[in-house]
Amino acid sequence: MRAQLRNDMRDLHNPQKSDVRREKKTLPIFYSKSVHEDMGEKGLQSRLLYIDTALSALLSSLLQDLELSQQVKFIELRKMLGLSLPSNDEAN
Repeated sequence: MRAQLRNDMRDLHNPQKSDVRREKKTLPIFYSKSVHEDMGEKGLQSRLLYIDTALSALLSSLLQDLELSQQVKFIELRKMLGLSLPSNDEAN
C-alpha cells in the first residue's frame, strides 16, 4: 500500500513515467514491445518456451492433485458405505 502511494505521488510529479508504468502493467509480460526489442526473436522464443514449460508443469501437478483427490474420495465413499477396501493384491 505504501509503495502504491509512493508511485502515485511520483506520478503526480512526472506524468510521463506514469504512462510508461501503466503501459507495462497492461501489456502481457511475455510479449511487450520493449521486451521484444531488448531480447530479440531468440530471447522471446526462449521466454515463450519457459512459459510453456511452466504451464505444462502446473497442469501436470493439478492433474495429479485431482487424481489423488478422486482416490481419497473413493476410499471415503467405500468406508461410508461399509465396503471393504481393496487390498494391494486386488488392486494390481
